[in-house]
Amino acid sequence: MHRFIADKYWSELALKYENEQKTCPPDLKEAFKIKHQKVVTRIDLIMNENKVGKILDSLEEVFDQIATRLEKSKKGKANKTSERIFF
Repeated sequence: MHRFIADKYWSELALKYENEQKTCPPDLKEAFKIKHQKVVTRIDLIMNENKVGKILDSLEEVFDQIATRLEKSKKGKANKTSERIFF
């Protein structure tokens, strides 16, 4: 259900920007074209299960590091100055 709602939201937003591009003043057409393209690109990324899976797989190492730090912190062994996580 969430996937359907997300797809509907992003598709409607893309259509809105496409329609705005057709009806807006000439000096704003390029801005709406760029907005439309960004939304289309985002739809392609977030609605593609393979791409999302690859992104999550690439984050596995980061999640493992966070889990390790949390375990050390839980045990009271974390070094507050040298073991910070920077994103």
